Amino acid sequence: PPAPSSMGRKDRKGGGRRAPAAPVSRRTGFQRLVELLEPRPYVRLDPRFQVHFDDLSDGSQSARVVAGDSITEGEVLVTIPDQLQFHPRATVVPKQARHQVDVIAAELASAAGPLTTPLLDERNTGHLELVVLLSKLMLSQLPTENSSLQAWKVYAQSLPQEPVPLPSLSGKEQDVKDALRGTSIAEMVAEDRRSLERVASCGVLERHGLTVDAFRRALSCVSSRMFSGIGLLPIIDQINGTCQQDRSNVSLRVPSPGSPVFSLQATKKINPGDELLLKYGDFSSGTFFYKYGWVEGGPASAELSPAEELVLPADIIFDGLDKLPQRVLEQRMNVTPETVGLSTGPNHPRLVWKPKFVLPRPKAEGTARWGSLPAVVRQVLVILSVPASTPEGRDVLQRMLNPNESMLGGCVTLAQVATTLARFLQEASARLGSADGSPPSAPSEVPTELQQSHAGDEGLQLCSRVWRAELDIAQAWTERIKGWVTAAGAEAVVSAQSQEDG
Repeated sequence: PPAPSSMGRKDRKGGGRRAPAAPVSRRTGFQRLVELLEPRPYVRLDPRFQVHFDDLSDGSQSARVVAGDSITEGEVLVTIPDQLQFHPRATVVPKQARHQVDVIAAELASAAGPLTTPLLDERNTGHLELVVLLSKLMLSQLPTENSSLQAWKVYAQSLPQEPVPLPSLSGKEQDVKDALRGTSIAEMVAEDRRSLERVASCGVLERHGLTVDAFRRALSCVSSRMFSGIGLLPIIDQINGTCQQDRSNVSLRVPSPGSPVFSLQATKKINPGDELLLKYGDFSSGTFFYKYGWVEGGPASAELSPAEELVLPADIIFDGLDKLPQRVLEQRMNVTPETVGLSTGPNHPRLVWKPKFVLPRPKAEGTARWGSLPAVVRQVLVILSVPASTPEGRDVLQRMLNPNESMLGGCVTLAQVATTLARFLQEASARLGSADGSPPSAPSEVPTELQQSHAGDEGLQLCSRVWRAELDIAQAWTERIKGWVTAAGAEAVVSAQSQEDG
């Protein structure tokens, strides 16, 4: 088979260093699945769609799909009928089995909840039910009374035999916690671990004949293989992916009234031996790693995702903040410790995966402009930049409490908001520091340090690559805002409502 893509392999979405080889290898399971599905109506598998399973040193296998010959833009390579989609509401799932899945999911949400992170989101209709259904399939607890259910049973044999190495499932909990310190996914990973501990100890799985190991394996497969809002798609889900449009070469079309099939179509000319790559979405390195257990380019790459972002620590907004600007934040923006996930309340369960204060990757050219910041960040910066200790500042904040009053009124200068943002960035950079909490003086120091502390452990190296990427974003913005005052003048006023890139 052709050499693996230099972009990294999803399995990573698929397998890893995990445990003894399964009685049925993934390669054999996939071959059986193809033999079972090919004769069926609406199933099409182009011979140029070639799935290769690479043997890893631990005995497991990782998958990648390559073009066996030239493929022209627009050609359809795979079609899978809707009834073969794996999800709890599929018509082929027996009514009794569907009821059991619903009961188990409801009991888990009640006994182990709240389950609020993307990995275990009980409020995402069908998500927890899909994990439970796949757990039952992996333990051979679903009947095989029809051909679709038989296909699903064989499909389970083509899945990774151990949990995909998501950071939330890593056995090196403290090491992962240290490596992800201060990153955009650190809180989500920590909350996942607490949730999984509650799931393991509540007794619901054992009471229904399920195991924690099967649940964790199913959970990792759902996270790394589910197509948004759809479910699991046999054969198609062997494709690795990218978050960069120019690297993607295939797209997925969902069923329509006139076409009851999922179809995989080439979006550009694909040469023999090229890996087929599907765009997963616009994800930062952190989100990509959280969902799929790997990062494009691998641990050593310094490449940033087009969707790279930095989450500004919400707690520093309220650290030492006077009551008057706190009232403005609450009344004008609904920003309180509860709504940003710093504390909990009856109406605000901890929403650690929906941060409000995110800085996107700055543009590569020119000076990052005030208007290019997200509106919520601009508004918070304006409020926090008003000097609440002065009579003039208090007067401005009092006027801001009036819903009919402008959020600013020309009373904050560019120099003031630049100073506030610089303080945010400094704190964010410090939290993305080394193991002792101190930040490196420059991004170039980080790779050497990581090679020494995480040598030989790809998972920890990927953790560190995530915070290195976010540190790069913090330092890029730090450099950009220095040009604001120079370009516009220290006394230039800014508007929280400004949408202009200037």
